Amino acid sequence: MGWTRHPQASWRLIYGGEGKDGALLFGVEMKLEEGWHTYWRSPGDAGMPIVVKTDGSQNVEKAELLWPAPERLVEDFGLQTFVHSGAVTWPLAVTPKEKAQPVTLNVELSYNVCKELCVPYEKEKASLTVRPGQKPVAEEHTVVEKAVMRVPQAEGTMRVERVAYANNVLMVTARGDVPFKAPDVFVEVEGKKGFDGHRFLKPEVELRDGGRLAELKMAHEGTIKSATLEGNTLRLTLADGASAVEKVVPFAEVGKGAAVDPAVTPQDEGGKEAEGKDAASKGDGNAPHPNPLPQGERELALMLFFAFLGGLILNVMPCVLPVLSLKVLGLLRHVQDFDVRRARGSFLISALGVVSCFLLLAGAVVALKGAGHAVGWGFHFQQPLFIGALIAVLLVFAANLFGWFEIRLPGVLGETAHKAGGHTGPVGDFLSGVFATLLATPCTAPFLGTAVGFALASEAEVIFLVFATMGLGLAFPYLAIAAYPKTALLLPRPGAWMVAVKKVMGALLLATALWLGWVMAMQLAPAQHEGSGVWQAFEPEKIPALVAEGKTVFVDVTADWCLTCKANKALVLDREEVKALLAQPGVIAMQGDWTKPDEKIAAFLKSHGRFGIPFNVVYTKDKPEGSVLSEVLTVEAVKQALGN
Repeated sequence: MGWTRHPQASWRLIYGGEGKDGALLFGVEMKLEEGWHTYWRSPGDAGMPIVVKTDGSQNVEKAELLWPAPERLVEDFGLQTFVHSGAVTWPLAVTPKEKAQPVTLNVELSYNVCKELCVPYEKEKASLTVRPGQKPVAEEHTVVEKAVMRVPQAEGTMRVERVAYANNVLMVTARGDVPFKAPDVFVEVEGKKGFDGHRFLKPEVELRDGGRLAELKMAHEGTIKSATLEGNTLRLTLADGASAVEKVVPFAEVGKGAAVDPAVTPQDEGGKEAEGKDAASKGDGNAPHPNPLPQGERELALMLFFAFLGGLILNVMPCVLPVLSLKVLGLLRHVQDFDVRRARGSFLISALGVVSCFLLLAGAVVALKGAGHAVGWGFHFQQPLFIGALIAVLLVFAANLFGWFEIRLPGVLGETAHKAGGHTGPVGDFLSGVFATLLATPCTAPFLGTAVGFALASEAEVIFLVFATMGLGLAFPYLAIAAYPKTALLLPRPGAWMVAVKKVMGALLLATALWLGWVMAMQLAPAQHEGSGVWQAFEPEKIPALVAEGKTVFVDVTADWCLTCKANKALVLDREEVKALLAQPGVIAMQGDWTKPDEKIAAFLKSHGRFGIPFNVVYTKDKPEGSVLSEVLTVEAVKQALGN
């Protein structure tokens, strides 16, 4: 079978002959360029494993993909991924339905190849037919045979003797027939829904008994509580060079004490390492004090701070500010008979509406992720039905502010509009918070993209925690006024100016409704964004080759529903001086449109740890991994990124 070639990696489907159990052994052979990698079945902190489908194959009863042991890649900020680099082959054990008939294996391969950036390739196809008794090409037989030897077995020249867990540390004791060189162990926690998101750090390794006994200690880190290990199964892949073994252990059978007999004396190579450990254990006064928070918890704390700060900044975005302003104006209508208790309760209930809506969004994200869908910040604005409902609410609110309620409105809409216009009550207060949140979601504030990206790459409880913290940030002005309600009295006294301001706010809401109507029309239209003016269509797979040619690639991911994107466009990207820079011969400007769901754009954002837009990144020969710009662009930032 011929090679499918790309600038970063090439692959082909090969036949390796018949296995010991009568299965036919095929192989997906891949050669990656230097510095590039793809991902194991459990990719670690980031990345996506390769997906191999064999639908449409002929005379195939079963096709099992076998996974060679991976390498551990420790990246910036302590991120750990499990990868394959260089040359790798995934064996496919194929059981024919009828051994006397030919077998046609059809393969569809989807995968990411990554260096500083990731390039996705999807649904690439290959097919190979093998006749009964057919001998493999000698070279291909050798490749598949070596690949099978790299697949972890239950037993081999080394074995896992004991597994123990204590104080959030997993300890694995292994023994080898020959001395270990650089052993590593990869831990997968298998629950009812497949691999759960538990995270174990790179093991600390101690060699004993002349190097034939290895103790590997791995800290259980992250935000998933260790108690959730109960009832799950640990799949351990022990690797040392080309050798690998696998052991599956129900957590109920894991020991709860030390993993190695303390009577065994550690190997002392020259005494220096042992002396250093002894000095550390005695508590050298000059040794640095450990950080009180483990790395995973420090990262989570930082992301929660970003989430709060991003939510707070959303309040001054044009999509949210009118709602808070209307809330304060509603309070001023009662300045003559001002009731501190009533004002405080009103703003607290609005804050509750904000946080509740964020939690509802978090629940939707978790459900969609669980169903296998790619999601990002503002994902619901990709749905015309949601936009249509929001348009209806906006029109009702705007009409109320203009005083147009001579016509009686039905049910909930009438009540909602009545209360939104300043006739407060618990329902109206709560809905004003919900409304503020819904209008906030097409905006992306500084720090928000980082926090959202961290959350959407994490497990469910982290998503809820980060989204709740964003909600507290957005609700902070409500909480501040609730704490000190009389601060609202510092504004000018009620008068004719309030009527004028209400009409201005109504005009803003009406404009927002018209804009959303245009967005919905774009979503329902069949035409796709193909680039215009200085912009080319979004083709991320071409970026590495363009950069290798010395080109500078500027990528802008936008959407019609993204207000921050529109602000960036009007204030920066559409300025003549910026368009002139993007039109230079050595610059390629690519624009991706995420108005509608797009898996290619979702994968591109995810490869950079982002799940929201606007997203702007510049690739140069000096920075082939890309320089990510702030969500809020400036002309100077674009000039600097383009080297001007």
